[in-house]
Amino acid sequence: MDVASNNNGDGTTLVAKGVTTRGEGDYLMAFYASLGSGTWTSPSNMGIAVRNDYGDSGPSNFPNLGTQAWSYSAAPTGDKVTTEWGNSAQWVADLVAFKPLYRIPPQTVGDINPGAIYRGCRGKVALSNGIGAFGNSCIKTTSFCLCRDTTKTDNLCTTSNPTAGGVRLKGTGSDVELVNCM
Repeated sequence: MDVASNNNGDGTTLVAKGVTTRGEGDYLMAFYASLGSGTWTSPSNMGIAVRNDYGDSGPSNFPNLGTQAWSYSAAPTGDKVTTEWGNSAQWVADLVAFKPLYRIPPQTVGDINPGAIYRGCRGKVALSNGIGAFGNSCIKTTSFCLCRDTTKTDNLCTTSNPTAGGVRLKGTGSDVELVNCM
């Protein structure tokens, strides 16, 4: 992972502060979370932008506000802004620049739900001896999957290249991992 930013506020305009990518072919992912609800706009020139307006419990999937995987050259990215058309509410935003383990191909028309929002999926997996798997019909070989250890946030979690319907995980012992695939 190259660099990350963070920001928070109160209102309907959510701003993920810009970062400077460090290498040719870096990808960007923006995360937006709000305690409000409403219709969201897509950030400009953004491939992966995940929204969560469901509070702490989260939805069964996280809608992606972007439409394609974009790679960037080494340069400042500028802020990535989305607007939530609804009531003013507390929010957090984070923009991350990273090098994927494998190329993220652009999605085809069949991969994208009608409209501008591509819907991913998420779930929790309890590891056994540091190994686990997450299965869901929404996972494709072109999906981008991330995991996060929920038992101890300092513990690492990694995903394999996804297959149709699943992705393997590596982590620590019997920790519980949160998996997001888009």
